[in-house]
Amino acid sequence: MRHFKTFLSLLSLLALTQLACVTLIPSADTPEPFPTFEINETLEPFPTLEPFPTLEPFPTFEGGETPEQEIDGLLLFDNLPNNHRNGTVEYDQNPPAGGYHNPVWLNCGVYSEPVTSEMAVHSLEHGAVWITYQPDLDADEVAKLEEFTRETNYRLLSPYPDLPTPIVISAWGAQLQLESADDPRLEEFSELFENSSAGPEPGAPCDGGVGSPEP
Repeated sequence: MRHFKTFLSLLSLLALTQLACVTLIPSADTPEPFPTFEINETLEPFPTLEPFPTLEPFPTFEGGETPEQEIDGLLLFDNLPNNHRNGTVEYDQNPPAGGYHNPVWLNCGVYSEPVTSEMAVHSLEHGAVWITYQPDLDADEVAKLEEFTRETNYRLLSPYPDLPTPIVISAWGAQLQLESADDPRLEEFSELFENSSAGPEPGAPCDGGVGSPEP
């Protein structure tokens, strides 16, 4: 009987021990799931840059408005450079009708001796017309040209060797060959091209440069 009571005591003690273990040892908590992040709003696409504008090429003078009136035998020349250049310039026209020229212009008026072509071309740039004649032209013809030249302040007259005809009248980008001072085309050419928009700088001065024209 005494042994049976001892056995029951041991069972009770064992039961209490197991209960204590269950109570004192906490069960492991279930781990929280990895947090889920909300996706932000869709980003706007990076703006497309406009292409850099193409620069215009440096302007060159291609000639102004060509007169509508036609003159028989009129020669026209395009794309003549109008930059300044020191020294002698080789020209394609005889006499020159535009192109590179001296930084100083020639004063308009009547000259009895050949003038510097590079300076006369600068006068053409300012809107002048340049009347040239063969050095052996008859004196009466020369007198008519001198009178014609003095009618305005934008005419230049000088002898010029080795001309293709007795008289040649030139403006910027235009030229006309004549046989006589009485040719009506001399007046027609001057009316069309003298101080016209066909040249780079119409209206610029034709005095205040160099040269001493005859009175």
